[in-house]
Formats: sequence, structure tokens, C-alpha cells
Amino acid sequence: MKTCVSSLLIALHVLASAALLVKSPEKTQALVEQHQQQTKVQTVSKLNPALARDQWLSKKHSMRVHMLAEGQPTEKELARDLAVQGCIACKGVQVVYGKYRSADGDQTDNSYYVFKDPAIKDPTTYLPVVIQFHSGGFFSGSPWQIENDEIKGYLSKGFAVVSAGYRLVTEKYFYEGEDGTNRTEELIHVSKEGHLSLDTTGKTMDDYEVRVGKQEFITKYLYDATQMIEHLIRNYDKFGLDVTRIVFVGESSGGAAMQYLTWVYHQWHVGRYTPRGIVYNNAQLNYPVNNMLGETWDLFAETMGPQVKLADVVSPEACPTIIGNHMCGSALGNTSDYELCNVEWNERSLREFCGEALKSATLGQARARQVWPQENNTEELGKGMEKLWYASENMQHHLPSDPFYIYVSNSMNGTGPVDVSHHSIFALNFAKFAEMGKHGGHQYTVYYTDFAHMSDADRGMQRLEVLRDPPSIGGLALPPAAAAPPVAAAPSAFMPPMAPAPAPGPAAPAFEVASSTVFNYLSTHGWREDVAEARDIEAASLEERILYACLAVGIGPFRAVENTTAPPKESGVLESTLPNFGVILAAFIGLLSSSF
Repeated sequence: MKTCVSSLLIALHVLASAALLVKSPEKTQALVEQHQQQTKVQTVSKLNPALARDQWLSKKHSMRVHMLAEGQPTEKELARDLAVQGCIACKGVQVVYGKYRSADGDQTDNSYYVFKDPAIKDPTTYLPVVIQFHSGGFFSGSPWQIENDEIKGYLSKGFAVVSAGYRLVTEKYFYEGEDGTNRTEELIHVSKEGHLSLDTTGKTMDDYEVRVGKQEFITKYLYDATQMIEHLIRNYDKFGLDVTRIVFVGESSGGAAMQYLTWVYHQWHVGRYTPRGIVYNNAQLNYPVNNMLGETWDLFAETMGPQVKLADVVSPEACPTIIGNHMCGSALGNTSDYELCNVEWNERSLREFCGEALKSATLGQARARQVWPQENNTEELGKGMEKLWYASENMQHHLPSDPFYIYVSNSMNGTGPVDVSHHSIFALNFAKFAEMGKHGGHQYTVYYTDFAHMSDADRGMQRLEVLRDPPSIGGLALPPAAAAPPVAAAPSAFMPPMAPAPAPGPAAPAFEVASSTVFNYLSTHGWREDVAEARDIEAASLEERILYACLAVGIGPFRAVENTTAPPKESGVLESTLPNFGVILAAFIGLLSSSF
């Protein structure tokens, strides 16, 4: 009997030691670096790049990269600036989350980069996470790889920062098949509810025929976003990240993934990760904003009035981009790996709304005509494309956490292509739709400038004047679209002949130099007044956005309860598969009792 008890005690000690080792890894900077080295070894390409290289050259891939990179700071220039400013993490740790590579074998667009303060070495500390998706109009941009002022600001407040890459719509990507061959990225299907799934019958993105424009290819982007969040959930413990306290941040097209992971994907994964807020600059509420469709037009028509002339909102230069498809006949479209131009749709749109037709068309007519045809909702394409686009609808059906915080700041209100794509109307409507829904609504703070045909009812609670630099959207400048043909609009059931338009509404303010900007301010909560640190920060500034992220997760001046321990078990994040020490002990005691 003594021998039996001794053996059990030894086995118990071994199991307990192993469990402690698994449940409490050393999440030091050394572990992060070790992961980076392992990732480099694991992701050495086994692909034969010959096929990809032929595709790359034939489509002038290098020309497109050069065109998009023109005027952007180099990595050396960024590193030099960091050396002057000083940095906390300096460079992000690359983590490859997906299987896709660009034509030249690069995996940046299927990687995320982790930034953490190296001074935090306590393995029991789990940091709230800022997850950033870059801007770039879905066809350019890349994740943050080197620390900038925004990353530094979040790190200094106690966040970890994750900057995510994703596949671009203009670029063809490849992966290694089970047989070791080079394969083209699969076609992605969209269910009516917004589920994304890879085709299993052999169809690729080459098989997809664009119905309207590039926005239909963001299925790649959003699918990658789901793979990124799943990888982060599986590896939260390795990096010391609290996936129950996530704030999504970004601007422009980065919002597509932020909003999908918040109001669509999360509803199927409650408890596995928890978004606490969105901090969104130069925001877009609904898509598409180029070749604008459906409920995006609703935001303009319902806010300004359907009778407002289209020319008051869209300039002649912007019409081929906002109304038409700027991938048709443009340098970017010509160098795209995919055909993103539906010529018939584009020519019809330009004929009916651009050129001479722009002078007489109204917002209501654009809303009625520029829609996603329901016949496109086929089994092959998927029935949920609009589910991926219309966050104004999605946010009414899901509250990811209670409370959930939304911060939006939009200063643009002109009629050019970039202004219309980031119009202050989007910010105002974030506030309107955030209050809707059976769940009781979201908390929000929004800033937006005055715009043409703005009603008195849409003015803010306060008006705040700030000194702002010219707005920048991650260096994005939309490439010029092909000019609209000088043809008159053909009368149709959608567009009857109309009388000449009256004089346009107020002209757009210029943003060529630093200037004084007056924001309308709306908020459901008085956080700016309640905290002294917030009162001293300029409205709609980077510093305020960082502070709002602190509010969402309850750190900094908003700290209510210290919460740096591991995420709770009910969060659903993966736990050790080893038996619980308490269970083993209870079983051991039971065995002893039965023996005597």
C-alpha cells in the first residue's frame, strides 16, 4: 500500500509541475523574439515562384507598387525619425497568421505586427489590445511595422498594439497546396448572414466577374480579418494580450474590418473575444463609397434631402470615381491583377449622372438608380454582399459589450473624391444609428464639420473650434479616374428630363494649409467634462482618440478596477488541456479513502 501511495504522489507532483509550466509561460520580450525566429523558420517559402513571377511581370506588378509607393516615407526615413524622437517598442514583431503570399512571395499582407513595452515582463500581466487596420482604399497600404507617434501614445497608456495586414483587391495572391504546388487564392462565398467561406470546388478569384466594382473583392480582406482575430485568440497567452478588452482603431477603409469584426463576426463568437470600442478617424459608415451604392447614398439623401442636386455633393472631377468606377480606364485599373471594371455598368452610370447630366440629377435619383442588383445575390456569388457593407444596419442588431464606445472624427465636407469618400455626413450618421436597436444603443462621441444643406436639427450639442493640419488619410490619394464622356443623360424611367439646376450649395472649404476648423460635437456621455485630463486635450486630436480608447477599456484616468490578470475562463479563449490540479487532488483523496 505504501508503494502505491508513493507512486501516486510522484505522479501527482509531475502532473502539477507540468500544468504550472503550461499555464504560466514566461511571456517576456525574449519569448516574443523567440516566436519571431520560429515564425521566420516556419514561413520559409517552399513554393516554386516561377508561375507567380510570370503573373507578376505580365501584370506590371512592379509598376503598380512603384505608383502607390510614390511620395511615401521609406523604412530608413521612419527609423531615422524614431531615433530622433525616441521609441518604446521601436519595431513590431511580425506574426504570420495566414497562408497567402503576394506574387513575389511576401507575407506582409497576411501578417500582424505586435508592439509591446519591453519593460513589461510580468508573465501574469495581460494588456488591453488596440487592433489597427490600415487605410488605402482597399488597393494600397500596409500594416504598421515601425513605431510611430500613434503607437507610442497607446503603448505609453498601457496598451499593446496589433497592426494587421490584409489582402488588397487589386493584387493576386498565392498559397502552397497540399501537393506542394502554387495555387491561386480561392473564391470566397458570402452567406445571407455574412459568413465567409472558401470555395472547395476549385474556383478561384480569377473566376469571379465583377458586377459593379472593386468593393466586391473585399471578401478577401474581411476573410483575412477573421483569420487574424482567430490567430490572436489562440496566441493571446503567448503575447500577454487580453482579448476581452479590444479597441479597434483606424481610418478610412480600415473601418470595413473593424466594423465587420464588431457587429457581424462577433455575434457568432461572443465570449471568445470582446470588442470594447471603436476609435475611427476619417470614418466611413457604409460601403461602397467609390462607385457608391444603395444605403451609402441613403446617408446623403436622407440627411440633405433627396431633392438636393447631385452637383452640390459631387464635383465633375469626382463623378467618375464616386458615381462611376475609377478602375475603368485608369492607370491603377490597367495594372491590377484582376479585372475590376464592369464596362457596361460604368458607361451607363457616367452617361446618366456625370458630364452634362450632373447638372440636373438629384441625390434621390442617384439613390434609386445606383443600387446593388438583387439578381447578383446568387448561390455562386453569395447572398450577403450587402451584409458586409452596411454597418448602419449591422450595428442595430448587435451590442458587442455593454457599454460599447464609438469615437468618430470627420472634418472633410467638400465635393472632391477624397472628401466625399470621408464626408462629415458619415460621422453624423454614426451618432444617429448608434442610438438605434433593441439592445439599447451604443455610447458615442462624434465630431463633424458643417456641410452643404445641413439642417438646424443636425447641428451638434456644442461647436468646438480647433487648429488642424490638412487632413491626411495614411498617405492615400485616389488615382485619377478616366474622364466622363461628354454625353447628355438619356431619359429613362429612373431619370426623367429635368429643368436646369439652381446655383450649387455652399462651396467646400479648402484644406491646403493648417487652418481653424469648427466641429459639431455630439456625445451620449460627458467624459470630456468628467476627467480633467480630457478637458485639457484638443477636441478630435490624436491625444483625445488615445484617451478615448483608455475610456473604452477602463485604464489610465478611467481606471475603475485593476484588471491586468489573465482573461477569465468564461471568455472562451483556449486553456491548458492538462487536468486541473484540484481535480487530480480530489481524485487522489477519494482513492485513499476507498483504500482504507
